Amino acid sequence: MRAVALLAVALAASPAIARAQAEVTSAAEADAGAGASPDAGVDAGALAAEPIESFEPPAKPSPGTGTGTGTGTGTGSGSQDEEAGLTRAWAELTGLGALDTWFDPPPSMGTPEDILESQLRVDLGADIRLGKGGRMVLEAHTRLRYLARAGLDRLRGGAEMRPGGVFVDVYGRWADLRIGWQRIPLGANVLLSPPADALNPRDLREGFFAPGGDPESSVLSVLAVRAQGELGPVRWLVAYVPFFEPHRYAVFGQDQALLQPAAEVALPFEVDPTIEERLQEHLLETARPGDLGTSGDLAVRARVDLGRGHAGAGWLWGNEKLPQVKVDPELFAALKAQSLGRAVDPAILLSLQNRIAAGEPLYQGTYARQHIFWLEGSAILGPAQLDVDLAYSPERTFGTDALATVRLPTFTWMIGATPAQDSNPAYSAGYMGMAIPGAPADEVLFPFEPGTARGAARTAFFHLLVVAGSRKFLDGKLEIRGGLAFEVVQQSFFFGPQVSYEVWPRVRIGAALERYTGSPSSPFGYFDRNDRALVSVVWTPR
Repeated sequence: MRAVALLAVALAASPAIARAQAEVTSAAEADAGAGASPDAGVDAGALAAEPIESFEPPAKPSPGTGTGTGTGTGTGSGSQDEEAGLTRAWAELTGLGALDTWFDPPPSMGTPEDILESQLRVDLGADIRLGKGGRMVLEAHTRLRYLARAGLDRLRGGAEMRPGGVFVDVYGRWADLRIGWQRIPLGANVLLSPPADALNPRDLREGFFAPGGDPESSVLSVLAVRAQGELGPVRWLVAYVPFFEPHRYAVFGQDQALLQPAAEVALPFEVDPTIEERLQEHLLETARPGDLGTSGDLAVRARVDLGRGHAGAGWLWGNEKLPQVKVDPELFAALKAQSLGRAVDPAILLSLQNRIAAGEPLYQGTYARQHIFWLEGSAILGPAQLDVDLAYSPERTFGTDALATVRLPTFTWMIGATPAQDSNPAYSAGYMGMAIPGAPADEVLFPFEPGTARGAARTAFFHLLVVAGSRKFLDGKLEIRGGLAFEVVQQSFFFGPQVSYEVWPRVRIGAALERYTGSPSSPFGYFDRNDRALVSVVWTPR
C-alpha cells in the first residue's frame, strides 16, 4: 500500500553510487539482460568486493575473448576456453545495532513500535564455471534479528535463512538461459525502475539503512527462468516467475510497519511475541495466487543501442506484491473507535453480529494482477549518464486513509543522473513522479495525498526528489556519504548521513542517522517517531 514511498526512502538512505559507477562505464555496450548483484561483498559504506555481475552487463564474450566472471560485469563465465572450476568465493559477517533517538512515551492511540533493533548477518557465496558453456552461482543469507520496545519490553527475535543468487547459466548460440533464484532488473534506472519494482519483491522490514551500504540488499530473489539474446540489432529478454512471492512486511509493532501510531488503528487482540513475526506476513491476506506455476509473472523486454546509449520498451504482466485490502465500513468504524478508546456504537455492533452470523464476509485481502507497459532510455551526456523510465499501468492498487484499497490507472516516470566515470566525490540525483487519474472524491490516497485533497474527483500527483553523495579519504579507509529525499506535495523529507572507517584490513565500522520530518499523513512524516541512530561492523574475510 505504500511500497513506492518505502523504496524511495531506501534510495536516499543508501545511495548506490558505487554500483552506478561500475555500470555506466559499460552503458554504451550494455546487454539486454540483467544479472543479480549479491548482498555479500559490501561494507557499511562502500563496496569491498565486486558483485557477480552488474545490472547491465556487457555483451557476452566471443570465443577466446571473454571478460571473465571475476570482474563482475560479464554474462558469460569468462573465456570460452576456460575449464570448469571455482571462479570466486565470498563471505561476509555483519553486525547492526539501531536505537531510536527520541524516547517518546507509548502512543495514546495506535500500535506501539520498537525502539531497539539488533541484527547479525552471515552471507556466503560461490561462483563456479561449468566449462565453456555454463556457470553456477550459489549464495545464501542467514539473519538473526532481535527487537524490543521501550524498557526492553516485548523482547523477541528469530533466525531466517533465504537464498540469494542460486542459479545455473547456460550459454547457447542463439540465447543465454538462467534458471534458479535470481533478481531480474528491468528498465534503465538502477533503482526505482517501475517494472523492476513490480517484478522483484522486497523485504520492507529492513529499514532505510542497508547494513552493507547496498540499497538492493532488500531485494529478494525469486525462482525464475530468464532467456536473453540478440535478433539483429535488437537485444531481447524474456523472464517468467512461476511461483508467487510477495513483499515481506510487518503490519504492526515495528519501526517500518504498515500501521504506525499515526494511523491511529490498533489490532483488536494481543499477539504473543513467539508467533508475531510469522503472523505478520499473513495478517492482511485471505488468499494468495495458486502454487501450480500457471499464475506467475511474465516480463518481455527489447532494446537497441543508439550511439553512447540505448532505447527500449517492455511489458510486464504479474501479481502485485502487497494485498488488495477491502474492509467493511462498519468493521472499520468499530476498529477505529476501539483504537481511540471510545465506545462502539451499539447499532454497529448489532449489525456486525447479525452479518457475521449470516456468513457475510467483512474483510478480504487478495493479490490483484496488473499490466505494466514501459519505455526506457539511457545516454551519456558529457560527464554524466542520464537514465529515463516511463511506465503506464491500467490498474494499480493504492491504499486509502480508511485502511481500504482502490485500483486506479497510473503513469510513473523516473529520471536519474550519475557520473559517467569513477569520481571522488561521487554523486547521484533522481526525480520520481506519479500521476494517478480518477482518484475518487471521498477517498484520500495514503500517504501520497494530504487530507485536504478529499472532496472532488481529481488526478493525484506524487513527486520525489533525491540527492546523494559520497567522498572517500585516507586512500578509501574513511568514507562519508549521505542522502536527502524531499517529497514535494506534502513537503516531507528524509535525511540519512553515514560514515564508515576501515579499522583493520577487511574490518569496517560504520555509523548512521535516520531523520524523518513531515506531517503524519506524509510519506516521511508518517515515520516521524522512528528517528534513530545506527552502528555497524562488517567483516569480509574474503
